[in-house]
Amino acid sequence: HLNILNKKNGVKIKYVGLLNHFQLYSLYNRSKILCLSSVFEGMPLVFPEAMYFKNAIITTDVGGATVATQNGKSGIIVKKSTVDNYTNVLQTQINNEKWLKTAGEHAHKVAVEQLDWNIIVKKLYENLYPV
Repeated sequence: HLNILNKKNGVKIKYVGLLNHFQLYSLYNRSKILCLSSVFEGMPLVFPEAMYFKNAIITTDVGGATVATQNGKSGIIVKKSTVDNYTNVLQTQINNEKWLKTAGEHAHKVAVEQLDWNIIVKKLYENLYPV
């Protein structure tokens, strides 16, 4: 279900249809950046999923963006989210191999240490039923 829509300057932009979880995880595993350009979201599950696979985050200022980007350590929040501004940030970061590596590694660490459901549920339980 992958159709290449645009290939410019070595960047592939793809439209992805319905995927099962194996296909989705395979796509995350081959990617370096998760781009989220939504106007509104709660805490999108795509953040921890992509972060687990060492994808840096480039996102608009939606719910969960601060947690996902960790003050720039795991990604970037595009505050002025015009198409041109988002595109400029994306193009700059795509060409920054050092940032891709360090942000991706930090993203993975955050996903494993903070955004794993087992950890979240344990913290919730401890807050609801303190010893």
